[in-house]
Amino acid sequence: MTMILILIGAFITGAFGYFVANTKGRDGKEGFVLGFLFSLFGVLIEALLPTMETTPVQKPVTRPVVARPVTAQSSILGLGQSRQGTKGGSASILGLASRNEHEHGSR
Repeated sequence: MTMILILIGAFITGAFGYFVANTKGRDGKEGFVLGFLFSLFGVLIEALLPTMETTPVQKPVTRPVVARPVTAQSSILGLGQSRQGTKGGSASILGLASRNEHEHGSR
């Protein structure tokens, strides 16, 4: 029974050491270990340690993705233009006329 009370007290002072360490900008695990192992002396040691200065983390600069505007290169690729001699439809828009239409002309 005495051992259980000692462990409960160790966990309580460990939690208190964790809280003190976090408020001082230090690692909470360090405060827990000191409080757990050395009881109130560990918490006192953690309270007397210097406060750590935290530097703000800079987020990387991200640029938004912007679609490219339509340029004259789209006409070079033949997109959006129908070839002469084709019957129209999606094949002519994409410039994909069948081989027979090119060899024999449009009917």
